[in-house]
Amino acid sequence: MKLLVNGCSVTRGDELTSDVLPESIEDKIYREKHVWGGQLAQKLNLSEYNNIAERGSSNKRILRTTIEYIATLSEVERSDLLVIIGWSQISRTEIYFQKKWRQVLPNFLTYFINHEFHAIEDFCQRYMMDDLPCHELFFTYVVSLQSFLKSNNINYFFLSFFPIDWTISTDFDHIINGIDHNTFLYHNSKRNIRKVIHTEAKQRGYDTELLVKPKQHPSELGHSLIAEVLYNELQIRNII
Repeated sequence: MKLLVNGCSVTRGDELTSDVLPESIEDKIYREKHVWGGQLAQKLNLSEYNNIAERGSSNKRILRTTIEYIATLSEVERSDLLVIIGWSQISRTEIYFQKKWRQVLPNFLTYFINHEFHAIEDFCQRYMMDDLPCHELFFTYVVSLQSFLKSNNINYFFLSFFPIDWTISTDFDHIINGIDHNTFLYHNSKRNIRKVIHTEAKQRGYDTELLVKPKQHPSELGHSLIAEVLYNELQIRNII
């Protein structure tokens, strides 16, 4: 079995190394081994592990690039694949500008590109990041990727790295009902993955401040707990 993971900076493993760009080969190897995806691959003793997560990634990008990646695989390769998605903050989006996909994050303007792109970002932040449509788009992305993976007979599992206080509007129950909850771990604040590892750490007597780095990405301990929770859930739910 081969593992493909996709997501944002949490799934990429930001802050596990120096984060100096361009990234050295040594840092890349270390990061991909110690991020939760790499630790899970070791627990599963998998033959191959690919991490296509990017820092600042929107869920729109996660959907697009996961489908693009799988589209390059043969039917045999797809049959031996496990896909795990770490969904990102719902208000992020992406646009195609100057022949390149670019991520647009709330309250973060990329002045280093040019003034024209800054104007586009400003428009997105003013008019395209309202809570309700962002919720609806997010659940639409989830159902879309779920349908694509099921139609290709690919094993998959979803989890989300939302803020602990994130809650779901009941306005979208009609979409949420289309989600296979056996394959989605802690999709709301009642069982948020961040809360789960926080509780796990407390029960084991760990200092919870050691779970995160200064920019709030998981530490090696945090990634280790995420991998352990995922490993157990994949077994309980008969996904592996």
